[in-house]
Amino acid sequence: MRPERTVNARLETGVAEALRGAGSGVDGVLGAFAHALAGTFAGHDRVFPELLGGQRADAVERGLRTLVTVQDALADALEPYRGEIRRAEPDRAIRVAARTITGSCVHRAATCRTWPDGLTWPSWADEVAAMAGAYLGTPGGHGFRGAGSSSRSGDRQQEGR
Repeated sequence: MRPERTVNARLETGVAEALRGAGSGVDGVLGAFAHALAGTFAGHDRVFPELLGGQRADAVERGLRTLVTVQDALADALEPYRGEIRRAEPDRAIRVAARTITGSCVHRAATCRTWPDGLTWPSWADEVAAMAGAYLGTPGGHGFRGAGSSSRSGDRQQEGR
């Protein structure tokens, strides 16, 4: 079995198993998701290149399918708890949360040797799940600006439409 297929299968299986055993509520699901990713990425600073890298288009396509699969698995696991999600667009917010957790995990795996954060992978998973839970539990939506925020270039472009 090629390495990228092993990583893909491990990630998909790990996330699916963790979500089946997740605690209740948004926090329980996010914690299970983050810990499953952390478990796959821990000790593998080459996971991202194996997941999406290489020269073969089929390997890149397989890696992208894996990322969609784990994102969809999170969305499905959160479905019973949609009432806890306070964002204006829950589907969009779930995608943002999934990609933020995944992206943070990839970044940490790629940089933890050269830019250590002093956290264990389980501690990191707890922290990132808590951040995603706070985001999903906070009202807001497209164009929302909290107190003290200023217009950003993207906001100005949106307002001009």
